[in-house]
Amino acid sequence: MKNKGLAIGIVVGGFIIASLVVVWWVNNLIAGVVEDKELTEQIPEYAQNVFLEKSIWEYPYNPEGAHSSNRYLIVDGLYHSTKDGRDIDMVYNKSLNERAGTHELLVKGDTIDALIYMERGTKSHGTYERNGRDTHKEALQQYFVIHYLNLQSQSVTLRDTVWGEEPSENIRSTESGLADAPSEKEIAKRLEEIIK
Repeated sequence: MKNKGLAIGIVVGGFIIASLVVVWWVNNLIAGVVEDKELTEQIPEYAQNVFLEKSIWEYPYNPEGAHSSNRYLIVDGLYHSTKDGRDIDMVYNKSLNERAGTHELLVKGDTIDALIYMERGTKSHGTYERNGRDTHKEALQQYFVIHYLNLQSQSVTLRDTVWGEEPSENIRSTESGLADAPSEKEIAKRLEEIIK
């Protein structure tokens, strides 16, 4: 009888600890998103305005590469309503800017020469079949397109893609078919390689 009570206590204790870890993780995730949106407000207005009337794909593409003296900011292609009511298509990415050593530009209010715009997407590799029948579940590979937007020339001078894992050949009925996105570490490494 004591062993049964002890086992139940261990299971309940484990469940409570697991629940607290999940709550802590979600809280940190939400806090990071809120902080990124607040930091977006500090991006200079001339840089915020580049996405008021144009999307990244509407800027001319002049493949000159990324010529940088570390005077750029990395932003995610997400919609954000500013405090003054403007809708812009970017959210500051604090984590990647810290990795790149460019976060201080925002903090100090320095002039920036470029925005690195991170656009997330998925590529379909078809649909899965089970017992010869279409499951209508797509096999999706996630990726990020890196756009280097030169603010002086108002043109994109570099485009590159960082691919996530390819979808598996088979999935269980409960799986979604969405393969893992590229990690932040993989994206940071690729940024280091292409920005000179």
